[in-house]
Amino acid sequence: MTTARDLLQAVMTRPGAGSDEEIAAAVDRLTRSDDPADFRALVDFFAFAIRAVHQAVTPNALDRAKRVRDYVAARLARHPSAAEDEAYREHRRRHETQRTERVPLEQFIAWSDGVIEEVQDAIAREGANPAGYPNATLVLTTMKNWNRLAKSGDLPGSYSPASGLGRPDLTFGKLEDRLRALEDLYVSFFRDAKPDGV
Repeated sequence: MTTARDLLQAVMTRPGAGSDEEIAAAVDRLTRSDDPADFRALVDFFAFAIRAVHQAVTPNALDRAKRVRDYVAARLARHPSAAEDEAYREHRRRHETQRTERVPLEQFIAWSDGVIEEVQDAIAREGANPAGYPNATLVLTTMKNWNRLAKSGDLPGSYSPASGLGRPDLTFGKLEDRLRALEDLYVSFFRDAKPDGV
């Protein structure tokens, strides 16, 4: 018979394991337990849930990871052992910080949204080759593709389109630093990622 701890361990080791309802039931069972090992399992799962939010690479995975994280946080906050546990307090601080900051997927979408809006405005004002925005059409096409892939959940594992930053014959003017930051974020979190989350 699968125990609550077994289920949470499976979720931590096999992406996609356990439904939301099964995870909630397991968390509830462990929350009601007086066994210190069950409390430790909950704290470990809370740490995992926080990491899962940060590492989510599709909108669906991010939404689910946040639901799981916040559910565990709410249950743990009422646990009698929580107030005295340093590991829990540290994870709680990380959780509160994470709730006020953008995680990588949110940052990627926000940055690409901003670049798209800026380039579209420049083109609308000055035509296809606006001052300060060399290769504006390439940038706009690339950012729209990346933005679409990010919002649809298809960015993980996609090796294209590339922004062309590696080509020595291309410059991007005012957007150079932001495009480099976007490409760095893409390479670090999405290029080799698998779409599965919690």
